[in-house]
Amino acid sequence: MAFPGGKFDESDIDLKHTALRETHEEIGVRPEKIEIIGNLTDVYITPSNFLVTPYIGYINEHPQFIPDQHEVEKVVTYDVLQLGNSAIRSEKLITLSGGFEIKTPYYDVEGLTVWGATAMMISELNTIIADIK
Repeated sequence: MAFPGGKFDESDIDLKHTALRETHEEIGVRPEKIEIIGNLTDVYITPSNFLVTPYIGYINEHPQFIPDQHEVEKVVTYDVLQLGNSAIRSEKLITLSGGFEIKTPYYDVEGLTVWGATAMMISELNTIIADIK
């Protein structure tokens, strides 16, 4: 489970444009509908050698999702304030490619395991939300 995202393209003006373009390509949300309200700390993902710059956007209406069938199995919507609920956070053993197991924190979102870089982004977002409450 992951947020929309992808590589910077030569046609992109900046990384914010990349985020908006990828969101449109992957889940069909039109860039002009999204108001970028900030970004989170960059996250380096060792296995893929990517530096991710997460952006946070806001839409004033419920978007019509049109998932790309080649990139997105399903779209899961979830109340951002519920991501701070400690009942959905835990730790578990995850088996990586090659059979290596690690104990890692994760979020249980509707029975789906959200871990790794995505969980790190959610954790930072939760800290920001808690600070402004």
